[in-house]
Amino acid sequence: MIKYYSKLPKRRFVLHIVGGGKVVEEEKTRVSHSIVSDHVIFHGPLVGAALQVIFNQVTLAIDVCDGEEQGVFLSSSLKTREYVAQGLPVVGAIEIDMSRSMKEYFYKFKDTRTINVHEMIEFHDTLYHNEHEYHTIPKKIREHARKVCDIHVVMRPVIAFFQER
Repeated sequence: MIKYYSKLPKRRFVLHIVGGGKVVEEEKTRVSHSIVSDHVIFHGPLVGAALQVIFNQVTLAIDVCDGEEQGVFLSSSLKTREYVAQGLPVVGAIEIDMSRSMKEYFYKFKDTRTINVHEMIEFHDTLYHNEHEYHTIPKKIREHARKVCDIHVVMRPVIAFFQER
């Protein structure tokens, strides 16, 4: 983000960070005295209605960004499922297990070591062409999510296995 804002872009981009821990605290320190301090909002850990307020404000979600460093090359995170259940397209640094069936709503960064704001904006703009799509895209994502990651769909093979026994 610092690289993005150092070029004085016309387009404003705000990053909402929900959660806590050592990495978040390190980012808070790094961001606090930089040119992006007005563009990164740290909310801390949130649940329920407070988290829903944030979901209702944003149009993209960021998934795992350090997976390859950890030896993870495919994300199957519960957080990603929460994002698509909320109707949010997802960007990240590693492949997402649902990306094959919902590929138009997922984007993997070209350089997996960097969160590239330009890439996020380009991806965002491929989805949201007009005001109407800010309502239709989330509905489409939620519909796809129901087919791919709804508990009834995911557990159907497990239930069938036990019923056959």
